[in-house]
Amino acid sequence: MEGFSQDKESAGDFGTPEQTIPATGLPGLDWETCMTMNDNWGYNSHDKNFKSAQSLLRMLADVASKGGNYLLNVGPTAEGVFPPESVERLKAIGAWTAANGESIYATQASPFKALPWGRCTRKAIAGGARLYLHVFDWPADGKLIVPGLSNKPRRRSSWPIPGKPRSRWPARRIRLSSPSRPPAPTRTTPSSSWMSPAPWTWSSSRFPTRP
Repeated sequence: MEGFSQDKESAGDFGTPEQTIPATGLPGLDWETCMTMNDNWGYNSHDKNFKSAQSLLRMLADVASKGGNYLLNVGPTAEGVFPPESVERLKAIGAWTAANGESIYATQASPFKALPWGRCTRKAIAGGARLYLHVFDWPADGKLIVPGLSNKPRRRSSWPIPGKPRSRWPARRIRLSSPSRPPAPTRTTPSSSWMSPAPWTWSSSRFPTRP
């Protein structure tokens, strides 16, 4: 994997994957993914191949769901000025994290091996754990499946649209009645179509163990 040294005596940040996110994270290790906004680490006036704010935010949720940190590189000019494209993306990321930072900061890796519609992060709470569901691909049939739960969740909150979701608990999984499209963007969450603008949370005492 790019960014890793094969020298076992290496120190410092040689264990930082560069420009890639490990498919399953690095269980048992502290790690971070180092990513550029475009194709260069330093400023390059000809490099306009910037990743979208959507992609950068999804990478953030992906890394957090695998127990890692996200080290996002910004290449300023020789005068120390951030390119306007970088500023635009940082503002979008800041707006989203201002509303949803709880689902990223101080979280742990997802208990699920994989989810077809997005990513999950979790936090330990008194008597159990809390899951945050980051929905990338909204289910067209209006049914969002959360598999492998060992008990019925005690509470759900932070539904991103007015009202609360209807839920069922058949065969050790949660099935939510959800909209087939994401809610409309708002001033505080301009990128709501990229992820659920207010991640769903559940409190439960038992969750599956991630392989």
